[in-house]
Amino acid sequence: MRRTPKGKTRVIAKDLPGLNSLAFRGDGRLYVTQIGRADALWEVDPDGKKKPRQVLAAPGFLNGFEFGPDDRLYGPLLLKGQIVRVDVDTGKIEEVVGAS
Repeated sequence: MRRTPKGKTRVIAKDLPGLNSLAFRGDGRLYVTQIGRADALWEVDPDGKKKPRQVLAAPGFLNGFEFGPDDRLYGPLLLKGQIVRVDVDTGKIEEVVGAS
């Protein structure tokens, strides 16, 4: 849901159980992850006009992420013990730091 300036709420995405982390990219695009009940990265339209777009399926529980200055999403894959960089346009994942 999202609150309007007048305090009303409206649904911008549904049927995505276990939503956890979220981050806005510099251009205003919104990304959310599912953790626990599901394992995925989604792009969600902040206005709720477009259906959510799945960027990644089963990446390994991407959590607590943020966009870097290169517009890539950086965060940990909890199940793999890695820090990764994600190109949200292509879905390509690159390991930045691996488990030792």
